[in-house]
Amino acid sequence: MFITGLVPVLLAACGVVSPGEARLPPGTQECIGLDQGQCAQVLRSIAGNPNARPVAWRIRCTSVCDRESGDVEMTITWSDGRTETSGMGWAGALEPGFGPPPPAAPIPTPQVPPTCVAVPAEQCAIWWAQANETLTEEQRTQVVRVLIECTTTCTLLEGEGRTTLLLQDGTRIQASTWGY
Repeated sequence: MFITGLVPVLLAACGVVSPGEARLPPGTQECIGLDQGQCAQVLRSIAGNPNARPVAWRIRCTSVCDRESGDVEMTITWSDGRTETSGMGWAGALEPGFGPPPPAAPIPTPQVPPTCVAVPAEQCAIWWAQANETLTEEQRTQVVRVLIECTTTCTLLEGEGRTTLLLQDGTRIQASTWGY
């Protein structure tokens, strides 16, 4: 009886099982000690579960996390209600796409920053750059407001939305609808 009660405690202490793991509050999306690009790559590496998808997560760097090496502790609450904590590490050069993107060539942009509603900053910048490429030079000078909004639930992994531009004369341009 003593051994039967001790086994789950030993397994939990070794990180094999997390009995009674507290669920993260719905919508928690925390990346602590690593940039959004790294966090997104870590999430993509664990998102292949065919029966459930992550609905809340906390990813915390437990050492120095950069393009060359790092270790993280991940607490994930899945859509089926399970919450798991595990670790992951990397050494050597990271695969392409891990970490911040290389600097892009400058695109002439209006002096109007986008208003991003429920869209992760990384995605917002992508959709604003893409919408900006569709504008004529004349339209660029007339933009007074840029609204990039999520029309579903947007996370680092998925979302859908639209980009709307307002010009000085009151014209509204729906520059794009998007999804990732």
